[in-house]
Amino acid sequence: YTGAGCKVIDGPLNLRAAPGLKGAIVRIVPYGTILPYTSTPDVTVDGLVWQELQLNGTVVYGARQYMECFAGAEL
Repeated sequence: YTGAGCKVIDGPLNLRAAPGLKGAIVRIVPYGTILPYTSTPDVTVDGLVWQELQLNGTVVYGARQYMECFAGAEL
């Protein structure tokens, strides 16, 4: 994977439709999954920092404490 993304380092991870624990869970992804992130700034909701991610063209949110995010590789 060469793009900018976030890797699940403590999983499985619940991906939510909205930031916060009240956001509906749209998918659960396993440890090691890498998802591209958007340019939208992180938000803090329910005491957690939430990262906006892309999942098959859909915007989802994951708690940053369970992910390691990185910039894309330059080719």
